[in-house]
Amino acid sequence: MQVLPMSPLRTRFQAYSVLICLIGIATLLFFVLRFAGGQLMYTLDDPYIHLSLAENLLRGHYGVNLDEVASPSSSILYPFLLAGALGLGLGDLAPLVLNVIGALGAAWLMSGFFWDALGKSASGRVSLLGYVAGPALLLAINGFALAFTGMEHTLHVFASLAIILGLSRLSRNHPPRLLFFVAIVAAPLLRFEGFALAGAALIAVAIWGHWTRAIITGAVILTLVGGYAALMASLGLPLVPSSVMVKSATTAAAVSSQYGIIFGELLASLQASLADRQGRILAVAIVALICGAIIARDRPQARTVACVVATASIAHLLVGRWDWFSRYEIYIMATAFAGLLIVWAPIIGTPSRRITTPGLLIFVLPFVGYTYLLDTVVTPRAARNLYEQQYQMHRFAVEYSEPVAVIDLGWVTYRNDEYVLDLWGLGSETARQLFNAEGRTPGPIRRMTTDAGVTYAMLYEEVFDEGLPQEWCRIAQLSTSQVTASFGTVEFFLIDPDKEDLMRSALQAFAPTLPDASTIAVFDCPAQ
Repeated sequence: MQVLPMSPLRTRFQAYSVLICLIGIATLLFFVLRFAGGQLMYTLDDPYIHLSLAENLLRGHYGVNLDEVASPSSSILYPFLLAGALGLGLGDLAPLVLNVIGALGAAWLMSGFFWDALGKSASGRVSLLGYVAGPALLLAINGFALAFTGMEHTLHVFASLAIILGLSRLSRNHPPRLLFFVAIVAAPLLRFEGFALAGAALIAVAIWGHWTRAIITGAVILTLVGGYAALMASLGLPLVPSSVMVKSATTAAAVSSQYGIIFGELLASLQASLADRQGRILAVAIVALICGAIIARDRPQARTVACVVATASIAHLLVGRWDWFSRYEIYIMATAFAGLLIVWAPIIGTPSRRITTPGLLIFVLPFVGYTYLLDTVVTPRAARNLYEQQYQMHRFAVEYSEPVAVIDLGWVTYRNDEYVLDLWGLGSETARQLFNAEGRTPGPIRRMTTDAGVTYAMLYEEVFDEGLPQEWCRIAQLSTSQVTASFGTVEFFLIDPDKEDLMRSALQAFAPTLPDASTIAVFDCPAQ
């Protein structure tokens, strides 16, 4: 790909896109604070798992409970970044600050791809319609709402786009820039899905003749991942995080050497991908990338981009996920769109199309980003949902100060030194293995809660198809809205009957302190 000069007009357009991104995030923050009682709340419970791990990392411990090691993080690097931010005193702002950095970096790079593809006139500028399409471009990569998930995804998008930028500038005579190799190293450390893109990019670098740099970069990745694996092994934990294996049956099968079922899991994952709206869009993008590679015979950089992005996209169709507030797939959607801009630039950016192409994109981009538009609109209500439900569970757990069993691990463990038993398996490898072997049935649940000495549970009863131990008393039910929470009600179960009076008193004191939209009903326990 021919790299256009870094003109002031291009830089101005990128700055405009960064400003739009910042304004969008600031606007969402205003409404998040307003909807969540003046408190910063993220839209998912997951970032609080990472915050809990990060605060314990500062204490020299890896896990969410101080007396138990665990690997609940879906990212190798992100908890350490959060720990550094917490160490700087950012507190609950830490995930948002890191996510704003990632979001603004992604906006800068994506708008650069957009300009290079459309700025093909003699003046090297896009039309006014290109500026109008700018916000829709950011929406198509979930540039506003993604930051409020509080996870590592905006940083992963930033790293992925930096890889594509480096690939588009590959040359045999000039080695790639340092940022390119930093991004290749960072991508798999931020998300395990990043291995596909980073691996394909390193192969491309080697093919272009930069063998030494490719080997050194690959060695750095292997060293860092190997160091992480050695740490996990020394703690008696699996090499792949428990949270990843709970969410990916394919990964769990590979780790446990159940190779016979991997093909079936891959096929099921592909079917799930093609059943998803964004998955079908990605499949179309793969076809367009392959076609673009075929016709880009005289543009080797563009062909390289097309092949690398198509490879990573196919990998995501086979093993990636699409659910839970549009966060898992966004890195590959952004990467695919950047790849398409590069590969098809000669056609979409010709001078005769300086108006028609941006005009078309004003309609196409919202179609691609429709799912993310819905997420953006619902973000303040999702934050309020976390405030009404998980944050209130956290408050009760801290005030009651007894060991508890939960399904949603994050807020309950964050800033809470009391023991929390995870009955889903993200934060307990013992629970993951036990449930994988016997299912989430009353027997293993009873054994785990007894061994852990927990006195009560706060969970969604609906997720336990085979029921809970019959001797548990459903002593209360918290009712809230339902946006990103799995259900709108949380059941409180008394496990230790000797604690009934104490817990009932705590619930009665807790009820009047709830926000208006949250209610709690307290029930009698049958006589034993």
